[in-house]
Amino acid sequence: MMNIHSPGGIGLNAFFILCIVFAIVIIIVPNILEYIIAIFLLILGISGLVSGFAKRRRPF
Repeated sequence: MMNIHSPGGIGLNAFFILCIVFAIVIIIVPNILEYIIAIFLLILGISGLVSGFAKRRRPF
């Protein structure tokens, strides 16, 4: 039987959640470069979490 969980498991999801948290903290301090970094971290975190949830739903 194949493992339906992502290879990183909980550690990988924690990384993506940490990216989202850092992005929110960076947005609080206004600076154009920080906004660019925050947007990148938000996209990275959200896409990583979404892909992790999609992998868990697949039966194979």
